[in-house]
Amino acid sequence: MNNIELIKTRKDLTQKRLNIPFNATVGFTPTMGNLHAGHLSLIESSLRENEFNFVSIFVNPKQFGPQEDFVHYPRTLKEDLKKLENLAGRFDKPVAVFAPQSEEEIFPDNYCTEVAVKNLNAILEGRDRPTHFDGVTTVVYQLLTLVRPHVAYFGKKDFQQYIIIKQMVRDLLLPTKIRGMEIIRSPEGLALSSRNHYLSDNGKQEALLLRQTLLQAKEFIQSMFLKNSKLDLKEIHRMLQELSDDIQWHYLEAKNSNNLNDIEESSLKIVILGAINVEDTRLLDNIEISLEGF
Repeated sequence: MNNIELIKTRKDLTQKRLNIPFNATVGFTPTMGNLHAGHLSLIESSLRENEFNFVSIFVNPKQFGPQEDFVHYPRTLKEDLKKLENLAGRFDKPVAVFAPQSEEEIFPDNYCTEVAVKNLNAILEGRDRPTHFDGVTTVVYQLLTLVRPHVAYFGKKDFQQYIIIKQMVRDLLLPTKIRGMEIIRSPEGLALSSRNHYLSDNGKQEALLLRQTLLQAKEFIQSMFLKNSKLDLKEIHRMLQELSDDIQWHYLEAKNSNNLNDIEESSLKIVILGAINVEDTRLLDNIEISLEGF
């Protein structure tokens, strides 16, 4: 694999980073592997924009709850490396892939520190998965301090995660720019996710309800704004409740897209976030709405 350098230890990763010239730009895409077109679009952006590029592949146990699928989460390192080799070859740029040989390479023995972004970690996904985002921010902090990238790339499918990581980087004064990248979808509109492989063909069709509902909610809010130049919060809440009045919905909410605060009558930047259960698989999606100049 001429364009891929596989790194398995923290020591080798640190040495690799030290060997990069001081004035060279470094891009980084953290993943849990099982790479799909969404992941590859992030890595492609990194390759276009940076001289040196890192990808991590690590299934992080800290972000899985006790009843979640850590053991069964797909681990496809061989296939992932092949996809990365093909992508790197198109740009004739090497990619350093950090795939730790053990959990201890990220979390040393007796590790007892947790990075938590309070309040943001307790809403939406955090209500049902109270330890999830603390596990995410803890591992992302570890990886950012090891790789020390100038830019790190995250997909906006996990919009709450994206906002939380941006907040963590601001709060801890980390010298990394967080780039949120647009959602990559199947031709039918389903947001690409490693969890989609759990779905049958019928399940994938059923999952399109999430995208269709988000589009309905967006149209409702835009029409309201066109008529009144402001938002009726009670009507928006009623509409969202009506659209998600089914046991398979975990939530469907409208938030300020800059910080996930509750929207106000004058809000112009909105994100609608939803989560549903299809064939025992939890699926997330969202849609952003800009009312500026609308």
